[in-house]
Amino acid sequence: MSTAYKPVFAVIGAGKGISLATAEKFGRAGYTIVLISRTEASLEFLCEELHRQDIVAHYIVADTYSTDSIRSALRTTKERHGIIEVLHYNSAAMKMVDLFSEKAEDLMQDIAISVGNAQAAVLQVLPDMQTLRRGTLLFTGGGFALTPDPRFASLSLGKAGIRSLAHQFSILLKDTPIRVGMVTVCGYVDPKSPKHTPTAIANEFWKLHEGTAGSWEIVY
Repeated sequence: MSTAYKPVFAVIGAGKGISLATAEKFGRAGYTIVLISRTEASLEFLCEELHRQDIVAHYIVADTYSTDSIRSALRTTKERHGIIEVLHYNSAAMKMVDLFSEKAEDLMQDIAISVGNAQAAVLQVLPDMQTLRRGTLLFTGGGFALTPDPRFASLSLGKAGIRSLAHQFSILLKDTPIRVGMVTVCGYVDPKSPKHTPTAIANEFWKLHEGTAGSWEIVY
């Protein structure tokens, strides 16, 4: 990969776990990293972590609850750093509320974060990927998509929804140069876990990007 050109990896819903490890993986491979989330202090910390590893990294503050804010952040990324060649959608509403206690309005907002805004993000970056004739769309899935937990009602619905969304995009883009992949994480993510470490999951995302996974989905 040329040192004069660094393709862009952007993650929506950047945090300390899976998304940071995946950013590290792509950053070490020569990508410019752009982190997008709601809290500037957290983004500054994450960028510092990447800079310590000599990874080129930037951040953009955006309200991941807002479709317009996500679109704007992706446009700004392109303007400042170039076309996004890898998009990682990692945003979800994390809360412990069952369906008896959940308000319908809050449930719809949470589904928008997990599904609607993921679709909007893909449609924002896809035309440039199609022009380049390369690109990768990555999604963080969860085991609740396969076995819902009633204690986490909206998260279970959201993970089921984004799994369907990723699958549909994989079908629609099957005969194109654009790769689509999801890691469905079936376990608690912890650096001390025997299996579900952020680094191990990042390696699964890399397989999807390289096209060596054999499927649009890795259940891990």
